[in-house]
Amino acid sequence: AVASTAMAVDAAARAGANRNYLGQYNSYGAQMNRASQMFAAIGTVSFNEMAKRFKASAATENSQFILTKLDSGVGLVKINKDSGNVEKEILLKDKKPVYKVDEYGGFLYYQR
Repeated sequence: AVASTAMAVDAAARAGANRNYLGQYNSYGAQMNRASQMFAAIGTVSFNEMAKRFKASAATENSQFILTKLDSGVGLVKINKDSGNVEKEILLKDKKPVYKVDEYGGFLYYQR
């Protein structure tokens, strides 16, 4: 996200330096303007994805969910991060769970 934002700023500066007195881009300036817009879009998507992950992990600020085997089957256990106490158990029974593991943070997202 940060790298693409830096690239967008650099390309915008190069585009601005390649304008004529009427404010129109020459061919190199037009190319740099397109590159700036492309990198800005990449940065926007990256920051939006990071915000989505932050919101998902902030929802469990004091807790951590762990996928584990329970007495009744497989399920999720909500553990308090401070005390280590089990706060909640979600039994998944025999149905196949719908979940996704975040490859960057190692977080497990479970859809109920």
